[in-house]
Amino acid sequence: TASPCRTPGLVSLPSLSGVDEGRTSISQKRYVNTLPSNQRGKPIRLRVTETYGEIKQWSLLDKCNASADEHDSCSAGGSESEDVYEPNQFSYDPYFSLGQYHITTSSGRPWGNGLSVKMGVQYMTLQDKDGHVLAVTRSRHTWIPSHVIYSPKPRFEGQIPSSHRPITDGVNPGSQQGIVDLYPWALVRKEGRTMEHDVTIHFTEEMGSNTALNMNKGVGSFSPNPTFRSRHGFEGVGFHSHTVVSRFVTSETNSGGRGLGEYSQNREIPCCIIIRDPIDRDVFNMTIAPGIDPLLLVCYLAVHAKMDVEPMMSGL
Repeated sequence: TASPCRTPGLVSLPSLSGVDEGRTSISQKRYVNTLPSNQRGKPIRLRVTETYGEIKQWSLLDKCNASADEHDSCSAGGSESEDVYEPNQFSYDPYFSLGQYHITTSSGRPWGNGLSVKMGVQYMTLQDKDGHVLAVTRSRHTWIPSHVIYSPKPRFEGQIPSSHRPITDGVNPGSQQGIVDLYPWALVRKEGRTMEHDVTIHFTEEMGSNTALNMNKGVGSFSPNPTFRSRHGFEGVGFHSHTVVSRFVTSETNSGGRGLGEYSQNREIPCCIIIRDPIDRDVFNMTIAPGIDPLLLVCYLAVHAKMDVEPMMSGL
């Protein structure tokens, strides 16, 4: 049985903590909540945009004043503000240490309290607009590209944190304040060096401990069996159009009464589809099935994009 800290996924934001609940609408909570969908037939739909753009705070009145033609259709008392995502026209290559992935709803509204994946020299960091770190990824710089996803939340009870501890933005590097303990959560690795090669995701598992010597207590290792597999789809020659992520389901199958007993069979069931915009190649539309951790797949998307270009940028 999984321990409570394994669910529902990476560091999720189930509510607007610290916000006056009496003045917070249900719709606002929905855009902050990053838990997996628990409703059958109700997937989570996100838009991920690779850009240097920023989240800006506009008021409805500002938007009315932006165009005289639109002014007549605006309400007279429009002082309510809302987050509006307005990217500029610049893009970046995710191998470098600049740029961000902004995560919004399919309609362009900020999601998860303004989540974005920020690039860095060593790490990519998933954080909200207030600087709260939800996950960190790091390249292992292997010949066949592979990355580790870390979480500030342990994968299992008593897990020992990693020695990798990035400092949050705006904190003096010489102080202990702002240092985040990270726990290895999953290994993401390619099966080759080209975009055509599949990618698998392997969760961290607790190693069996030697109680006599108290060895391996709190130590984890990546499972040799993947939980997810992803595969790019192409149109034409080398034109990446979409990606399908599937989860592995193990089922016990009867041998048919021939005395051979039962055996395990792995099946791949699609759980997320990522459509790349054919016009704006920096936009990805994600549809994530109920029960699947959206934060994990957001991290995976950023990691897969980086692994696609690492061999080309390394010059090897």
